[in-house]
Amino acid sequence: MSSAPRTLFEKIWGRHVVTDGAGGMRLLYIDRLLMHDGAVHTSDRLRKAGRAIRRPEAIAATADHYVPTATGPRGIADPAIRGMVTEMARHTADLRIPYFGPGDARQGIVHVMGPGQGFTLPGITLVWGDSHTATQGAFGCLAFGIGASELEHVLATSCLWQRKPRAMRIRVDGARPPRV
Repeated sequence: MSSAPRTLFEKIWGRHVVTDGAGGMRLLYIDRLLMHDGAVHTSDRLRKAGRAIRRPEAIAATADHYVPTATGPRGIADPAIRGMVTEMARHTADLRIPYFGPGDARQGIVHVMGPGQGFTLPGITLVWGDSHTATQGAFGCLAFGIGASELEHVLATSCLWQRKPRAMRIRVDGARPPRV
């Protein structure tokens, strides 16, 4: 029995579909979730609702979206940002989520931290609350950005309802220029 060739996307998508839903929606199993300092309110809402984090070991968090790149000897000057980062450290510790915060040598831009720490891997599904998440697809995974309510759902269930995106074939003809 022979089946038609499938793209890497189709293979990853197919291995992660848990069930089909109405209107073309699919429930996908999410292997990994990255969080940044802007997600502190989501974990707080989960805690207040009495919902547990399903797989803390499948999550990594870092302070990168609001933290200044050079904090200097006095730390974070803006009290609101300092509070977000402090809360993120507390929430991740309470929830047993690995956290790469200020002062940790592994802390950095989440888009770099994921692959750099071996968290972004080929063949997995990966999400986080950032529109640039899809760039992780360069590492052979299915990655996309999600909103706060979706983030909350993934934290609690390790699954996410999605509609399968359309694929586009790109064909390049002709000789490549030097160094391409």
